[in-house]
Amino acid sequence: MKSLAVAVLASRPNFDLQLTAPRPVKLLTYVDDIHIFIDSKEEFLELQGRLKLYNGASNSQVTYSKSVEFPLAGGSTFNNRGLKELNSHNGLRWFDSQSLGYIKYLGYPI
Repeated sequence: MKSLAVAVLASRPNFDLQLTAPRPVKLLTYVDDIHIFIDSKEEFLELQGRLKLYNGASNSQVTYSKSVEFPLAGGSTFNNRGLKELNSHNGLRWFDSQSLGYIKYLGYPI
């Protein structure tokens, strides 16, 4: 494979590459953990609806007391107060730069 890449680079083919931006990542999973990236109250409400439907069909439940939320940009600002209040009401824990604790994922603090 490496020799093919070297050959292509050496030949300098005359064609235009059309590059497109990748789609944003909205979901990461590992075994029984899931990371869902949302940025609005509407997305959170849609997620809740889908989880409720899944819970009913599979007889399982999301453990909100083990669920956390944190700003991906860091800091302590949270632009959507309605989303933070909604999540706190559902038992989600909030972590940011002002939090006393930390989030542990797969045994490591993040």
